[in-house]
Amino acid sequence: HTRYIGDWSSDVCSSDLWGDNRWNQVGNPDFGEPYSIMGFTTPIMADDRLRSSLVRVGAGERHSCAVDLAGDVVCWGNNDEGQCNAPSGAFVEVAGGGSHSIARRSDGSIACWGDNTNGQCNAPGVTFVQIAAGRWHSLGLRGNGVVRCWGNNSYGQCDAPSGPFVEVAAGAYHSLGPRPDGSVACWGISTPDGLQCANVPDEAFSDLACGENHSVARTANGELMCWGWNSHDQLVPPSGSFSTITSGWWHSIGLRSNGELVQWGWRGPGGSLENPPAGRYLAVAAGHYHSVGIV
Repeated sequence: HTRYIGDWSSDVCSSDLWGDNRWNQVGNPDFGEPYSIMGFTTPIMADDRLRSSLVRVGAGERHSCAVDLAGDVVCWGNNDEGQCNAPSGAFVEVAGGGSHSIARRSDGSIACWGDNTNGQCNAPGVTFVQIAAGRWHSLGLRGNGVVRCWGNNSYGQCDAPSGPFVEVAAGAYHSLGPRPDGSVACWGISTPDGLQCANVPDEAFSDLACGENHSVARTANGELMCWGWNSHDQLVPPSGSFSTITSGWWHSIGLRSNGELVQWGWRGPGGSLENPPAGRYLAVAAGHYHSVGIV
């Protein structure tokens, strides 16, 4: 999932990427020779010609995408299903799924590209105000608060309840939406234990993020609460107040109001918690085992 913070017209924005780089998803966008670094944990700066113009970022399973000031989308990393073949257009938001990508234009129309085995790229021909991408499904929030879902529905992750909603978030096999009063609806479930939509806190939240099988929510005062699987401490968030949250496969990231980046969850080889670059972050997105941020 992507979040916007700060004044893009006055900030000089560069891109930091870190984590698993086996598919060059934390490497150089396709603006010339790719970086030769193929390690798992070395942070890599995006190309000089791109780094000063990024405004939005998105991270998929093994690929990354970004929107620049002109509204163009550039993607890099694994492209076995065409998930990095971004179309042209004036885009304002981008999200990465398992092996597909989705972007929203300034007029609210959306484009999907990449793997369409489960219909995750068969977007309805209507306008949206926000989008999200799961592993094999996609979601869009309409201006009237109605959620539309398309793609794989093996676990009910596309069976959105009636709205209105103010946001959508997508995990591997579940989806989330906060209502105007801050209460959360969760739909979809995964094997073996079905914890993704169990024990959702009875609280009012202002922001949500989905990982593979866990979820993170931010209260109005910026504190975090998590539920779902806890196999890698993904339900153990840091204390304090945060302004932005995003979740990857088994890890999550929070940004504080001063741009400080804090991560928790997966710490294994190639894990996204290894060597996060220092800096004041304006936006960040978490992928499978990698992350991408704008500083």
